[in-house]
Amino acid sequence: MEILTRSIINEESVRLVLSAIDGGRCPALLSGAGALPRAHVAAAVYLETGRPLVAVCADEGEAGRMADDLAAFTGKPVLRLFGRDFVFYNAEGVSRDGERARISALHGLMEEGPAPIAVATPDGGAGGPYGAYENPCPGGL
Repeated sequence: MEILTRSIINEESVRLVLSAIDGGRCPALLSGAGALPRAHVAAAVYLETGRPLVAVCADEGEAGRMADDLAAFTGKPVLRLFGRDFVFYNAEGVSRDGERARISALHGLMEEGPAPIAVATPDGGAGGPYGAYENPCPGGL
């Protein structure tokens, strides 16, 4: 798949994204394309630049599909960073799998080594339960 991914590097639209990144104009936004072409372009940019890649998707379903596509195009593992759910269960129904996956993804982002690929939802990337924090400077910002 890497050959297929690298094949679109010479496309004009991909070159524009690469020149924007090289010029320090990050983050880059890719809109107007379907889910698979977005993943294809993101994977090509990742392979060409060797820089970390974080894709923010609207919800967990879209993020899961994007992560699977990026893993297929790059051949590398993709970290999934989703928001936390604050649902209260009885003690016998508690599962910590979601929390473990989130902590594992955050740890993977901090590890040294090859540049990571991560896919996040807006609330997962913000770190809060739903990405909502009180403004620390009321009336200021």
